Amino acid sequence: MSRTLGRRAGTWVAGASLALGVGIVSSRLGAGVWAWLGAGAAGGGLWALFATFRRTSEVDSEGNAVGSAEGSVLVPSSAPRDNRPADGEVGIVPVLGVIAGEGPLAPEFRPFEALGPLAEEPPARGFRVWGRRFPPLLGRVAIVSVFVGRDGQPWSDDELVGAHRALKRAGAWIEREAIRWQVPVNVDLADTYFSSVEEDADREVAIFRPDDWGGMGLPDPDAEARILGILGRTAAALGFADPVDLIGRIGRRIEADQIVWLLHVRRAGKSIALPSDATGIPGVAVAVCYAQEEDFEAPMSGPPFADPITFVHELMHLFGANDKYDQPRSHVPHGTVSERDIMVLGVEALSRLAVEPLTAVEIGWASSPTERPTGPVRPLRSAADGGIRGTSPAGKKKRPRRPR
Repeated sequence: MSRTLGRRAGTWVAGASLALGVGIVSSRLGAGVWAWLGAGAAGGGLWALFATFRRTSEVDSEGNAVGSAEGSVLVPSSAPRDNRPADGEVGIVPVLGVIAGEGPLAPEFRPFEALGPLAEEPPARGFRVWGRRFPPLLGRVAIVSVFVGRDGQPWSDDELVGAHRALKRAGAWIEREAIRWQVPVNVDLADTYFSSVEEDADREVAIFRPDDWGGMGLPDPDAEARILGILGRTAAALGFADPVDLIGRIGRRIEADQIVWLLHVRRAGKSIALPSDATGIPGVAVAVCYAQEEDFEAPMSGPPFADPITFVHELMHLFGANDKYDQPRSHVPHGTVSERDIMVLGVEALSRLAVEPLTAVEIGWASSPTERPTGPVRPLRSAADGGIRGTSPAGKKKRPRRPR
């Protein structure tokens, strides 16, 4: 009997047992031994349902084992495979079996051209903690970048150099904070980046009254659909069927506990994080970072700016951190959040920002907001020390204020 038929049979038997048990207990015969038999049947039915749905989550619609070379759905483990302590250094993780070209960042980073031959496509990796909506920010974290040019203008060589410098600074900051909290986190950048260019036309947007939203900035109701459209068109331009195909096939070729996708959009707009429950596509989660911060997407009014603070802030959202800049301090336990928290952004210098106790709980670094970091505080290296050759150090530019 096939696994699909087996699951259907298991579900039918479980449902029948549960119905029989409930019927016996609720009938006039539900006394003495009959009550015990009914309760047993109901309990058995519930257990069978649990076991059946657990097995269902381990196979795909074709009956393939999830995480196998044939399946494409992620089966997370309960703990990171990489438990090395953070060392403050951002490494480079290879994307296996891809054909990459030359570019301004070679040999460290190269642009994707096509999938190459691979003897066997490895299984999907990753881990989750039972009861958490988001994965914890632990283990080896690989950051994969997709650079999308807009208005017919691609990211220039100098802009790519600046963006990778900012990414290294963002990763070094995360590791610095992991050292303070004594948690195993190692951030690596994928050695392959992805890029495409789109033409754009003016579009209408919905406008809300500013006083309806306080100081948080105006919402863009079209943001999620537009981002998914960009991601879908980019995947197709790169030779993939859709975002699931892109993220799934590339993700299985990266050895990491967590894989973060950053979509760098060369336009003005409001950066946003879209976890998989926001995209509505299982396994597709992406942080979108615009080259300039504005409430609504629009052509840029100046050169793009790669902001490490924006990179970290949006990445934190994908691991469960909530915005706190609109949250009165009286609503949170004393000492758990301040202006220096990365999710408050009350300070404009990355070196002065921190992961504070409430955010540490949200991203899986602490179990209670009463905990405090016990590790040493290390200085954050400057952007010019990022180890990436080029002529566009992002650290020399003033960071524009994020609209709220």
